Amino acid sequence: MNTQGTYRPGDLTASGLLYEGSDFHSWAESTCALLRVRELMPAGFTFDALMAVGWATVDRRIPKQEEAMEVILGRVSPNVHQRIPVPFRFNTRELFMALQEASKPFRLMDLSPEFRNRVYQAALNDATPDQEISITKPRRSKLPPLLQLSRKVRVELRPLYFGTRTFKVEHIESETDPVKTQLEEWMKQIVRSDAQHLRHLIIRLSLRRSHLYSSFRFTLRWSPTNGLKVILLCRSVLLLSNLASLQAQLLLPHAQRRRLAGERPSHMQLRSLLGWAYGLCLLHLKRAVGAHFVVGSVITIHYPPSTIGAYNTGGDLAFDDKEQSLDMDE
Repeated sequence: MNTQGTYRPGDLTASGLLYEGSDFHSWAESTCALLRVRELMPAGFTFDALMAVGWATVDRRIPKQEEAMEVILGRVSPNVHQRIPVPFRFNTRELFMALQEASKPFRLMDLSPEFRNRVYQAALNDATPDQEISITKPRRSKLPPLLQLSRKVRVELRPLYFGTRTFKVEHIESETDPVKTQLEEWMKQIVRSDAQHLRHLIIRLSLRRSHLYSSFRFTLRWSPTNGLKVILLCRSVLLLSNLASLQAQLLLPHAQRRRLAGERPSHMQLRSLLGWAYGLCLLHLKRAVGAHFVVGSVITIHYPPSTIGAYNTGGDLAFDDKEQSLDMDE
């Protein structure tokens, strides 16, 4: 029976039950003391003495075998209990020997790399169930305790952690703590040499200029072989090879001098902000991965359908004040 969800962390240790990785010898001595108190084991008959005698001697020294084993198994955790074969439950000495083997620490490194990766993935899903992890102060997520274990585990686990989780930077209104600063601090303090394993990054930016406000979101996914692939939600499809082409296409003649109405920013401001954000991501990833970075990237732009209140620039460009998405996929 799985009782993992019925107790709190620390209860198993505090209970005194035998579990995987616990101090078996200390547990066995205290269990033998309990057997002596209940007059199921002769006075002065210790655990070491029990291990030194034969099968027949155990039956003579502990005549009430069934009661003694009931007491012993009552001090064993459910996970260890279910691993004891039935034949070992008829002799006190054999039961102690089976419990000693069953309570040994689990040796993770004895598993094959494939099985270790499965264990790591399951442990990460349990430790960080949210696929999106905020790195924005003051809610910046620290590394889970799992990534602070032995050096061998860290070496194998950190690439999996940074490669499968999506990290996000919330939009910042303060000029003293811009996105650039947050990314630099996070890369230096948390990511460090594992920057080459980053695959998913969400950055939310905001623009406040002369009471004009707009926010948009884009997701960055990087591959050392494919570089960056950017997908913008637009109405038609344009294939562009680099940022310069992106800027040139956005500067269409009929959209150069048009502005969005009301509280929305001008198209020129939105273009500049988008170009800055994209360039910033390229710069940080290029610094992070060095020679592995692939500059040649394919940008796909899709124009979204016009929405009420959105300014339509001649039927080719339409932006509103809602979040827009920029996805960079492998």
